[in-house]
Parts: sequence; C-alpha cells; structure tokens
Amino acid sequence: MDGDVMRRRELAEGLVIPAGESADLAPGGLHLMLMHLRGALVEGETVDLTLTFEIAGEVTVPLAIGASNAD
Repeated sequence: MDGDVMRRRELAEGLVIPAGESADLAPGGLHLMLMHLRGALVEGETVDLTLTFEIAGEVTVPLAIGASNAD
C-alpha cells in the first residue's frame, strides 16, 4: 500500500509458505498474477497452471476460468 493506493509488486523470493501452514489468496491481498500469457483467458475454459515448490518441485493443477471482476 502506498498511501491509499494499492501497488502491485512481485515477491522476489516467491510466496513462502512454511511446512504445515497455508496461505489465503484473495483479491486485494495475496494473489496470483498471470503474466506473459500466450492468449486470452476464456470464461468457462480450464487451463493448466504450474506451481513450483521448493521440495515438491513443479505441480500442475487445472485452473477454471471464471468471470473477470476487473473494472
């Protein structure tokens, strides 16, 4: 937060989640920002999202595309 304006910034070390804990991702808080997409995300479709973990390595999960709430 910069004054009363939210600023987006990449987490240099990634999102650190200690073993046995969890992180809540939500608009206005911690969230994923998809960068350098090869095409448009289409509501109702599913795309594969690959997450990288320190120990588990890469884990690919299906991501259902919902309606955009961006203004």
